[in-house]
Amino acid sequence: MALSYKYWDDCVDPRDLEALWLDPDVSTEWLDVGETRGRKVHLSRDPDGEPYLTQIEMKAVAAIVVSRHFDSQIDLIIQDQLLIGGLL
Repeated sequence: MALSYKYWDDCVDPRDLEALWLDPDVSTEWLDVGETRGRKVHLSRDPDGEPYLTQIEMKAVAAIVVSRHFDSQIDLIIQDQLLIGGLL
């Protein structure tokens, strides 16, 4: 049986959760669905009850990972390329 998480807090580092809250799109999305800063944040669920990341969450997670592993100049180049390609 696969491991299944209910909350973001259960599967990410607290610093990453804070970084997600600091992303304006993520915080807006979470607040719109009733999440409250300082409380556990529920993972989104598909109709079968399986957890998934929304597109907004996925974009923010990707930005966190890229910022950890690449120089900030590379981040800007990648973001420009994604914008040109219509992926952001």
